[in-house]
Parts: sequence; C-alpha cells; structure tokens
Amino acid sequence: MQIKIATWNVNSIKARLDGFLIWLKNTSPEIVLLQEIKTISENFPKDPIADLGYNMAIFGQKTYNGVAILSKFPIEDIVENLPHFSDQQSRYIEALIALPDAAIRVASVYVPNGGSTLDVGQKINETTKFQYKMDFFTKLSEHAKKRLEFNESFIIGGDFNVANENIDVYDSASLKNTLCFHDDEKFQFRKLLNMGYGDLFRNLNPYDGNFSWWDYRGNSLKLNKGMRIDYILASPLAMDNITSCLIDNKALEVEKRSDHAPVICEIKI
Repeated sequence: MQIKIATWNVNSIKARLDGFLIWLKNTSPEIVLLQEIKTISENFPKDPIADLGYNMAIFGQKTYNGVAILSKFPIEDIVENLPHFSDQQSRYIEALIALPDAAIRVASVYVPNGGSTLDVGQKINETTKFQYKMDFFTKLSEHAKKRLEFNESFIIGGDFNVANENIDVYDSASLKNTLCFHDDEKFQFRKLLNMGYGDLFRNLNPYDGNFSWWDYRGNSLKLNKGMRIDYILASPLAMDNITSCLIDNKALEVEKRSDHAPVICEIKI
C-alpha cells in the first residue's frame, strides 16, 4: 500500500483550524505530524479532526510549542520528549503506526528556534537559548542514531529551524551565520544526514529552491523571501520506498495562514 505523510508547523491549531480542516479533508494524508499547536492536550480540537477519521497522539503546551501525531491507523508505543533530555517544553513526540500488514515509526519534532521569534535572520549571540538549541540537536541525533539499530522504517518530520544549503534560503550571502542559517546549526543538522537519514525533499528535488517558511513581516511571502526549515527525514529502510516529496504552498492560500507550508511525502509500505 502507499500512504501519504505530511508535516506542518501550523503556528496555533486553534487560530488556523478552519483552513487546516479544509486542507486535511482535501489532502487526506494518512499521517500528519504537527508542530506549534500552542495548546494543552485537553484543549486540542479533537472532535472535528476525529470526524475526518483520525486518531491522535497529542503532547501539548499552553500558549507555546506543542506537537502532535494524527493517523488514520492505530497509534501505539507513544514517546513524549527525547529520551535522556530534561525538557520543560513540548517539542518531540514519537509513535508506532500500526498499518494493516506492517508498521512505521514516526516522530514530530519542533527544534528550538535558538533566540526569540524575531531573531530569525539576525546575527548569532552565544545565548542560553542558542545553547538549548544545540543541546536539543545533540539529543535528537543520539536518539535518531539509536533508532537505526531497529529493523523498522522511521520518519522524522518537523520544523528543524535550520536551512541546510545555500539553495534553502533567499539570500545566502546576507544570511550567512545568522539564526537558522548558522554553521553550528547546519553542522548539527548534517549529523542526521551523515548517519543515514535522507532529506526527502532535497533528495527528490535536487535543484528546487522552494521554501517552507516566510516571515509574516516585510511582505516576505509575496516576495518569496523565505527559508526551507521544515523537513521530512527518512531512515535508510524507509528511504528505499519513498515515491515523492513536495512542499504544499497552496495550503497558505487562506486568510488566517501559518507562516509555514506543509511538506508531504508518499511511501510504499
């Protein structure tokens, strides 16, 4: 069977709910990995999403952060927070999706920004927030490496808050070593690639300069002054079965849009 997996930083599920439900109905991915839901788990809008046939695993947080997994198949073996990482913020959730004749493990991750939300594209200062980002990446890499010891397909989708290559930003010269395009951040991200995880969009679209995030300020979306900081990564076993990956910019054609676009892949199981 072939299934569709999407990842999307919705930037508040309640604020974007109407547009999100339309997208969910029209796109109908079997699995959705959400970031920045910005609500506690109890207040997540479960009913209208369940009406569309989804089970849910939610790791929420009031006002900030929060991640979730939606699936048309049963969700099992749920993990909240990265193992061996003391984190007060809800940034990682993982689960096993029980398909009719197989299983696939998925994770939704929201890597820390490294500064305030207004700092993207600004010069880096060595701050506690930036160190938190580096520590989070380290634990994410350790966990992802451990997962490769298991004989299973593993998909990690989310907002990684780093653009990896020059083609992933609108102006690589002016943005060099700024937040979300800093060499230290790229080094941490590339650890995941070097251990065997595939960046699905880039692997299947090697010359495509599409972005996944645009600042709300400065008419950035219309001017296409963006960054590609949202990814779907696949373990080697999963990578062999990927058939497509795209960034769904049409999802932003709504009145109350997120500042991120969904990334969607298809995989044969």
